[in-house]
Amino acid sequence: MIGQKNLLRILKRLIETDSFPKFSIIVGERGSEANLIAAELAKPLNAHLVDVPDVKVDTIRDVITEAYKVSAVTLYNIKDADGMSLQAKNSLLKVTEEPPNKSYFIMTVENDVNLLDTIKSRGAVFYTERYTADEILKYYDSDKDANIIKALCETPGEVDIIRDNADEFYSYVEKVVDNIAEVSGSNAFKIAEKIKFKDSDEGYDLILFLKAFKQICFDKEMFRASLTTSEFLNMMNVKSINKQMLFDSWILEMRRIINHGDN
Repeated sequence: MIGQKNLLRILKRLIETDSFPKFSIIVGERGSEANLIAAELAKPLNAHLVDVPDVKVDTIRDVITEAYKVSAVTLYNIKDADGMSLQAKNSLLKVTEEPPNKSYFIMTVENDVNLLDTIKSRGAVFYTERYTADEILKYYDSDKDANIIKALCETPGEVDIIRDNADEFYSYVEKVVDNIAEVSGSNAFKIAEKIKFKDSDEGYDLILFLKAFKQICFDKEMFRASLTTSEFLNMMNVKSINKQMLFDSWILEMRRIINHGDN
């Protein structure tokens, strides 16, 4: 995996000193390869790696029951747990209070705002490192659209999202920046038809769209629009928020700011 060398060194040092926590939380931006860290640690732990298939409460409860019965050292990898229900999160408290003898748990989330304070305070929380521009470009391994990739992408996962259509995507966002305040209200909301809000949807990635919009506004010295878009980006990280409604609010705010003069 690219990056995370310092974090992996810290975690492996904990293993070497027999101090590795039974329950760890790894916080990392989407596409930061946080989900691969458990695989990197299974070998030095001499553990069997089990990827938990989902974060539904029944699955989590079954995994916890199994964890207290295994005879071989086992590392359970609970991926993408931001959307885990309150019941499922509460069921994990047993692991933090009465750790199983032979089992370890690693849970990954994109944002620690989506964690229960009780779990966060009882587990060991680690944060992935920001990727450097050189690491991103090394992962991309191409000169085509490299400047766009470098400007927008902060993780290898984000590179994968726009690897095949970076120029087309960026051109579309530039067109939106230039026209969002000029078109009629109904046409402005048609922007959302091009955006992917759920995994099952087709369209441009929501987060990267907003990042591109923010960057283009900054380059055009539309600083207020850029800053406000950054604020909306932060809100998009909260899993409980309706992203479609938030995006519609963002459209209205952009039209208001630009129509009344960005500054």
